Amino acid sequence: MFKKLLSNLPFNPSLIGKVSFYAKRLHKEASVRRLGLAFLVLALGVQIFAAAIPTQPSVASSGNDMFPGGFANQGDAVNACNSNTYDFKTILNYFGIDCISLYAGQVRRIDYNEYGGQLYSMGRIPYGFASEVSVSIPNAGTYYMRPLTSWGDHCYNDGHNCEAITGTRADGTPFMVLLGCGNITIVGPPAPPPPPPPPPPPPAPNKLIACNALLMSVNEGAKVKAGSSVSVRGRAVGQNLPPNELVDMYYYLVNESGSVVASQEAKGIPFDGTLAQDNTPRVFTLEKAGNYTFLLAVKTDGSTVNAFGNFEGDCVKHVSADTQKPCEEAENEDDAEVCLVLNKKATNQTQGIEDANGTTAKAGDVILYRLQVTNTSKNTAVNDFVVEENMADVLEYADIVDLHGGTMDANNIVRWPAIDIKPGETVEQQVTVKIKDPIPQTPVASTAPGSFDLTMTNVYGETVNVKLPPSVPKTTEQVTTSLPNTGPGETLAVGFVAALIVGYFFARTRLMAKELDVVKSEYVTTGGA
Repeated sequence: MFKKLLSNLPFNPSLIGKVSFYAKRLHKEASVRRLGLAFLVLALGVQIFAAAIPTQPSVASSGNDMFPGGFANQGDAVNACNSNTYDFKTILNYFGIDCISLYAGQVRRIDYNEYGGQLYSMGRIPYGFASEVSVSIPNAGTYYMRPLTSWGDHCYNDGHNCEAITGTRADGTPFMVLLGCGNITIVGPPAPPPPPPPPPPPPAPNKLIACNALLMSVNEGAKVKAGSSVSVRGRAVGQNLPPNELVDMYYYLVNESGSVVASQEAKGIPFDGTLAQDNTPRVFTLEKAGNYTFLLAVKTDGSTVNAFGNFEGDCVKHVSADTQKPCEEAENEDDAEVCLVLNKKATNQTQGIEDANGTTAKAGDVILYRLQVTNTSKNTAVNDFVVEENMADVLEYADIVDLHGGTMDANNIVRWPAIDIKPGETVEQQVTVKIKDPIPQTPVASTAPGSFDLTMTNVYGETVNVKLPPSVPKTTEQVTTSLPNTGPGETLAVGFVAALIVGYFFARTRLMAKELDVVKSEYVTTGGA
């Protein structure tokens, strides 16, 4: 612009106004540039001041510093050692460093990777670095050492130009005390503390034997029939027992007035581990009706010392005897079998049907019959009871697979050995059969409609019916239960009627044939006229 105005001004004097305007703008621009130069000179002065006087760290100290804020010089570190400020001397002494060694040390700049990167520095705070270990110093506390290389491969500025007091420990290995934080640095991880001495052996424990339980053949508080027998057995427990320890057990039967009715004893029962048990049942008979108490006492050392827990807790049991009937249905005390409830259940094992009653089995299916007998009496056992089952109807369509301990006679009755059924007990016997293949198609007997009726019926307290699939002959048999009466008279009548019908049609046919012959003959004779 400047050059353009000047070159055209000689030829166009009217441009002088623009030259004046441009000159004013140049003066303003010069003022702005002057102000910028002043600020630039001021900033340069600040930079020169900062370079001449280095800044100090903005954080005076870290919680990890062994000596908060570090040391200004070696003398400060020696003074802190002598005064044991922040337990500094105690910590140095733990690592075999005294104040004289600190005073005689040299101050130099160190790097983190010296000694092959095996420098370990101790601080107050754990950081979870790899190879970090805790160090417990008596009368000082617990501190944490980790490799210096955890902070980086090199030291650039730790606030004190990476300077440290270096020297030799009592064991001849080097040490360093970082001036920037007072942290102690050694070569290699710290040696683990010696293990504590083993505790003294505990005193030999005293022998302890206690009555544990009185085992009774009936439930606690049970009611039995007068004259019944009840057996009991004792059990004791022990601790800290010498070898071959033996105990004696004394059993007492006491009536409701507190008098001892009967007593028995068992001598020299050995311990098996911590348990001594009398394996011989001690039988007592409750002759009269009333309330009775069984008591157990355990004695040791030749029956001279009573064990703990005698005549208390589980070493005391109660039972009562009376003359009540076995159950409400019984007419007298000996009528116990009426208290038995019989039940039966059939399971189709092949088809997986738990209750096969009313279901249809197939040829080859395996059926398990379960006979259950429950003694509903609360006080009387049923002795020598024989479970028996009539399998005649079942065997019309099935074969025995397993009698499960039973035997079958010629009448197809299965019996099992006699058993005793305790009060409230349920016993079960089983019979396994397999449906015949093919299924027999034998007609129903006229004298026994329930025989060969495609249903295996079995009754044992409850009726169980297992059906079989029908066939055409059996279906016909069930639909047409009787045939028509076909004697000689009916046969003759039917034959006579049939002969009449056949003769009529025969005569009619002959007549029609003859008439056709006549017509033909006349036609020929007349020439068709």
